Amino acid sequence: MSGTYVGKSPALAAMIQIVETSGGNFTGRYERVVLQADGKIEDTNATISGAGNGETVVATIKTADLFATSVPVSGTHRSGVLHLTGGANLVLNLSRADEADFRAQVTALTAQGQQIIDARTRQETRRALAPAPNLAAVVTANEIEGIRNMIRSCWNVPAGARDQAGLIVTLIVEMNQDGTPVKAHPFCCYCGGLTPATTVDHEPAIRGEE
Repeated sequence: MSGTYVGKSPALAAMIQIVETSGGNFTGRYERVVLQADGKIEDTNATISGAGNGETVVATIKTADLFATSVPVSGTHRSGVLHLTGGANLVLNLSRADEADFRAQVTALTAQGQQIIDARTRQETRRALAPAPNLAAVVTANEIEGIRNMIRSCWNVPAGARDQAGLIVTLIVEMNQDGTPVKAHPFCCYCGGLTPATTVDHEPAIRGEE
């Protein structure tokens, strides 16, 4: 029963190395490497100890981290194949092999993980560098006219305002995604700056946005 046993899957590499002692008992080490969906690698190292009786195997896997946990497992050893189950979802089907087979699978999983990380980084970079949407291209003429009508109904140039014919008021309007206005405030006024008089000029436009 002594030897190295390796299991592989598209996102996993597992290895158990055991040495059989007297009375069918054995000790050894267990390592499992899992490729996560985000490209990160999870590496678990543990000890394994147990006993075999014919084809029946009973053992305990104990993790080597700070919060060590013990997982009882059981199964069979038949024709060079070690099959163990235990814990919540632990299922191991390992075949006799060399440690080099396990390391080769770990290398392949690490390369796949780096590809996933690189692809996500490129996607995030493209998203960050993407130009802002051209709102003029998506706002229809009817929508623009609707905004004008809303402002027009509230527009009342104060008496005595200077250059009423050429008065231009520019507002910054913050809006919800559904198009409802949240807040409006003056940006600039091309009739002499934001003096007390020109501030009054902005008020009708702001009422129109509200």
